[in-house]
Amino acid sequence: MTADNASPAISIRIFFTSDTLDEEGIPSIYRSYQISGRAALPNEAPSGYGVAKVAPLSDDAPPLVPDEVQAPGGAEGAIQAAIEQLKMLNPGLECKGD
Repeated sequence: MTADNASPAISIRIFFTSDTLDEEGIPSIYRSYQISGRAALPNEAPSGYGVAKVAPLSDDAPPLVPDEVQAPGGAEGAIQAAIEQLKMLNPGLECKGD
């Protein structure tokens, strides 16, 4: 892949919260993740795939293992696949993102 045809990397932050609030009105569970996606290199995955790297940002956020997700649809497809895996890792929590 050359710099001329490389697609830009995408980075988002998502978080998972519980419906239960503490006495200050803050969710009792708050888990935050950074997801960075990019087009897969030719030696990583089939053409058209993307790779998303997931990093937990909260101390109590369970890590995704492995921390990389490959999926069709370029960077966007890989990020969506990573979000779906994180939803399974954080059952019962509401997923929000930017």
